[in-house]
Amino acid sequence: MPRTESGIRDYDEMILHWIDLAMKFKKAGVPLESIIEYLKLAMEGEHKKAAWREILTDNNVYR
Repeated sequence: MPRTESGIRDYDEMILHWIDLAMKFKKAGVPLESIIEYLKLAMEGEHKKAAWREILTDNNVYR
């Protein structure tokens, strides 16, 4: 996580998007391990969509 010269974390729009998404998953009851796995796969690219869908389906988020 980048920091400013004074040591404060410097969140850009992309990081804020991922944090927002993770919070929504957590609110939906998705376990932290699944959230982390989903975010890792999503950052790898859209070629991992089948794996994303599997995580969402396994956690009753995607129907």
